[in-house]
Amino acid sequence: MRAQAAVEKAMSQFQAGDAEGAKRTLRAHLQREPSEPNVNKLLGMVHAACNEWPQALFHIGRAADASPKDAELRFMHGNTLYQLAKFDEAAKAIDRALAIDPGHVGATQIAVKLLFAAGRFEEAFARIRRAIEHAANPAELYRDSAVMLQEIGRTAEATGLLREAVERFPGDARLLVQACYSFNFVDADAGKHAEMHRKAGEMLAPGVRGDVLVPPPPGALRVGVLSSDLSDHACGTFMMPLLPRLMSQDIELYLYSTTAHADSMTQKFSGMGQWRDVRDASFDDIAAKVAADHVHVLIETNGWTAGTRLAGFSRRLAPVQATWLGYPNTTGVPSMDVRLVDAVTDPPGAEALASERLVRVEGCFLCYQGRPGDPAPEARGGAVSDDAPITFGSFNRISKISDRAAGAWSRVLNAVPGSRLLLKARVQSEALRAAYAAKFAPHGVDAGRIVFSPYAPDHHTHLTLYNEMDIALDCFPYNGTTTTCEALWMGVPVVTVVGETHRARVGASLLAAAGYGELVAENEDDFVRVATGLAGDRAALRAMKAAMRARVQVSMLCDADGYASRFAAALRSVWGG
Repeated sequence: MRAQAAVEKAMSQFQAGDAEGAKRTLRAHLQREPSEPNVNKLLGMVHAACNEWPQALFHIGRAADASPKDAELRFMHGNTLYQLAKFDEAAKAIDRALAIDPGHVGATQIAVKLLFAAGRFEEAFARIRRAIEHAANPAELYRDSAVMLQEIGRTAEATGLLREAVERFPGDARLLVQACYSFNFVDADAGKHAEMHRKAGEMLAPGVRGDVLVPPPPGALRVGVLSSDLSDHACGTFMMPLLPRLMSQDIELYLYSTTAHADSMTQKFSGMGQWRDVRDASFDDIAAKVAADHVHVLIETNGWTAGTRLAGFSRRLAPVQATWLGYPNTTGVPSMDVRLVDAVTDPPGAEALASERLVRVEGCFLCYQGRPGDPAPEARGGAVSDDAPITFGSFNRISKISDRAAGAWSRVLNAVPGSRLLLKARVQSEALRAAYAAKFAPHGVDAGRIVFSPYAPDHHTHLTLYNEMDIALDCFPYNGTTTTCEALWMGVPVVTVVGETHRARVGASLLAAAGYGELVAENEDDFVRVATGLAGDRAALRAMKAAMRARVQVSMLCDADGYASRFAAALRSVWGG
């Protein structure tokens, strides 16, 4: 059998699910022609698909040796070495691939991962820039570079790169959606940002909204929730107090879960209302299930974040389609009828920035409740001893710390002698710590004053780390949400600046609902005044921290029963109005 015939037969076997048969066919040919590159290549790929990486390495390596000028084989060899954690060898193989084809996307991605892991960030971005110049379609490289820039806190550079990418590839929907999401982290022009969302919505979920004029049902209102976050996720934290209580509001609840990795919280959600696991379902299948359940209002919670099913809403999955919770901006989807917000996050006039009808939940659009077994707040350091340094802090992702926020935080640190800033990073490395600390260096803050919390393996440990923080500083323009609630729950006052758009007003909404409106600053000068004022009166700070858990617990922010009633009223207004 000739090599091409062996490859075609083995491919057919593999595609039919017979991986072992494919291996036998290819091995039989290699007994006659051991170095044949295409046969070795396919056999290596079959082994890789079966997670048999040592065997894959042998055959792909042999194929690469037989075709030394084949960039794709050099890349595959390097990628296989990477999968086997043979990083030094992988780097050499990838370098050979890029010497042949400087624009090879896959090889560039591996090279950048290796450089990034080593903390060689500038070299990594130089590699991407070089590949962008040579690649036939560099869109994926733009996306990768933007993500990595955000990971080290260089969000402004990330958005600049995405702006360039969108201008070069206006028809690339994935690039446009990533730009929509990333521009939430910077001071983007609100009108242009809204228009960007509208373009993304029209591109990925084309459709016509149309008026839905259906009278209220005589029985219970049927509400569906479509979400990938019905788990121990930030969004799951806010759904947990609400969903079971909606059922006591004469609402029939249907949960359509696209959650990829179930956990103990998923198990709790699965006992609420009617559970539908649709993680692998097509849009048509989801639409059929929603229709069979006769859902009146379907709420999605992802927006343009990971796990989104927004594109499916173009076919109208339910009479009324709503978005809530997981995304701090308009979706831009023409057939999305409603966005559930509140009067603080979206005051009158915010309609101009939304493609949806804004329906305001009375009070706050969110509710937070602690979990059984949460640790008690425990004041330490500067909140206890007048001689100890004050620790400001933020457990928000580093990408949320905009250049403007870093400047304001630095002003606070510089105004409070000896103070320090506690941050939390998902990845711990000296190079990343140095990159994060570099955000504050231009403002005269020494890197030694930026400290990092240890890794928290579970929710209880994570909350305990708040005890090391005296005062939390909110991010802007993209405020914290879960972190703000957690800080208040753990007795840590949070200082925020109220902005112009939803993402920059969530902090103000949460603090108002918690009864701490005095911590909401009108501008950056006011932010510095409020934060330094808290640090300057330690007796008052101690008293505030000592009373905070009890005060928050009885506030509107944690009133789950009242919140469910107000949320249900908003849903009824949507259906009846």
